[in-house]
Amino acid sequence: MSTSPWSSAPAQSDGPQPPAAGPRAADPWAPVVIAPRGPNWSLAITSVVLLVVCGTISWHLLGLPTLALAQLGPSALVITGLGFVLIGQIGLLRRRRRQRRRGSD
Repeated sequence: MSTSPWSSAPAQSDGPQPPAAGPRAADPWAPVVIAPRGPNWSLAITSVVLLVVCGTISWHLLGLPTLALAQLGPSALVITGLGFVLIGQIGLLRRRRRQRRRGSD
């Protein structure tokens, strides 16, 4: 009796068998990768930037009214700059606090 390639019966072979399933079965000395515990901030920031770019392009393509920077005046640039400085300071403080915690352990 010949075995058809379309048969549902498993084929028996005397050749090498595939390795056992599981992450440690192939190489027991392989390094273990620890899963990240927090959010992926670089991905989140990239997603927000791309969302803003897509929203801006969609706004323009739909012909909705736009706001010129000259209409806002220089105070809008100053407020935006202060916002970026505030975000940077928060980031520096968080990094410093995280380094202090690691140093005390």
